[in-house]
Amino acid sequence: MKKIAGIILIFITVLSFKANAQRATTWQNTQALESGVLNVQYFENYPYSYSDPLGNLTGIEVDIIREFLNWLRETKGISVNVNFIKNTDFREFYESVKSGSNGVMGIGSVTITQERLSDIKFSPAYLKNQSFLITQGNIPSLKSLNEISQRFDTLTAVTVKGSSHEAILNRLKSSQFPRMRVQNVSSPELVFDLINSGKYFGYADILTYWSYLQQKKKAYLKFHPSATVLNENLAFIFPRNTDWDRAFTEFFESGFGFFATKAYSDILEKHLGYEVISQVKIDAFGK
Repeated sequence: MKKIAGIILIFITVLSFKANAQRATTWQNTQALESGVLNVQYFENYPYSYSDPLGNLTGIEVDIIREFLNWLRETKGISVNVNFIKNTDFREFYESVKSGSNGVMGIGSVTITQERLSDIKFSPAYLKNQSFLITQGNIPSLKSLNEISQRFDTLTAVTVKGSSHEAILNRLKSSQFPRMRVQNVSSPELVFDLINSGKYFGYADILTYWSYLQQKKKAYLKFHPSATVLNENLAFIFPRNTDWDRAFTEFFESGFGFFATKAYSDILEKHLGYEVISQVKIDAFGK
């Protein structure tokens, strides 16, 4: 009987934990009570949000969230518990935030686009971004994007379903490459693995490209500068019914701004190499 009672107790504890993990609070109520719960959906993608070799959750986005929690405690006397909820499929991650309640947010290297503004809310941008056209290293470089339909005719485009790179490829297919074949996969790593075979091409964020090369030393990949998409920004996302975006806007913009702090620079230096930091760092003074 004691054994059965112990199993029942464990089962009740697990149920209680799952219930608490979903009991998110609004920003308005969190301010009034000086405490709250924030459910953070994250798309696992190095170096943005990932588990280190010891299984600890870390990354640029995760560390910014932790700085936000410190700021709440130090400047407002508010304590917020965060539940990080893992997603390995970008489309499912995006939909879970889009349909979420007030008190849900998403961190997933999400590019700010006009199309998404009708679905979700964005925080201020926390990183600049460039999208590179990537191929296996033996593929001749494009001198101009106008060459793509002839030079890449034997290759298949690959992309993560629901990503901004899928939208870029769709525009390219419509305007210049109507015969383009497109294959969808669930993660950026699978995009690179297929491209490395020499039969595929695709777009990737500058940091995702950089991080893959750090992890796969034997990979022979290249990007085609003539096809680079510039002036993109990455931000955290929220469902349309949220009021938590106001808290993050204040955190990012108050005073000289979070992007002028040593904490922001330290986070980038912790997760990135010097060769890419200057390309992605937000300038607090708009230079």
